[in-house]
Amino acid sequence: DINVTKTRVEVKVDTEARNYFKEIYLSCEVQTKSSKATYTNGILDLVLKKKISEKAKGTKVKVN
Repeated sequence: DINVTKTRVEVKVDTEARNYFKEIYLSCEVQTKSSKATYTNGILDLVLKKKISEKAKGTKVKVN
């Protein structure tokens, strides 16, 4: 099972042969619905798209 939130990924395997859990915190927010995963030859490949954040709006201040 793979669960993706905006800031974290959880990987959980619970079979007769193996129990595994890993929680990975991400350095930026991601688009959870764009997540894709493949598992080939024992390698899990997870593709996540970064969430594009809006630039902070502010007021330019003139220095005298």
